[in-house]
Amino acid sequence: MPISILDLVAAVAVLIGIPASLVLIARRSKQAALWFAAGILCFVVGGSAIEKLVTGASGLF
Repeated sequence: MPISILDLVAAVAVLIGIPASLVLIARRSKQAALWFAAGILCFVVGGSAIEKLVTGASGLF
């Protein structure tokens, strides 16, 4: 199934934007950058756990 241009733009924004924002936050405060990274990790793991509970399949578990 091919992806749309909007999906491609969103994926590129996430792949470039999250690391870039992490670097920019780390320049000001290392502790804030760690909290930001921990939040992203919790979001990914939590979302995967919810997906596993709802659908029975998850890319992470």
